[in-house]
Amino acid sequence: MFKIVETAGRNPARMPAIADGAGSEAALSDYCISEDWSADLEEGVISVGRWTAALHNLGSGRCGLTSLTRAYDPQDRRHILSLFEQAAAAPSSFCFSSSLQLGQGRSQPVFCIARSLREQEECGLTLRGIFIFPRFKVEAEIAEVPLPFIARFA
Repeated sequence: MFKIVETAGRNPARMPAIADGAGSEAALSDYCISEDWSADLEEGVISVGRWTAALHNLGSGRCGLTSLTRAYDPQDRRHILSLFEQAAAAPSSFCFSSSLQLGQGRSQPVFCIARSLREQEECGLTLRGIFIFPRFKVEAEIAEVPLPFIARFA
């Protein structure tokens, strides 16, 4: 899935809050790990959290786009780079899903939801988003191999 939606205004429209969200964060953590990320487009630096850095095989929480996308399924890289380029050109929202190649035949699904926005008129665009890593087995042969970073369902 690769999708980008351009937004004409400064900030994309927000979904209304759900009145009773009790327990939703706890329930979500049973199914996935999520982390915020941001990108300074003027510097070309993406800042990610520790889970994202570990699963993308990055040395630190700061990297460039090429380093970030190196871990993705090779068939998806060009599309993902294109989404980032489009979002860097105009305020927009985008999302994608792919697989991170963990080595030894293992892979981890990843979802990304993000938007680019202009926080101040005189500043360039900033990217902000979230990575979501589902907690489940990807391939049958993984059942015997413990994943070092992501817990699996029992």
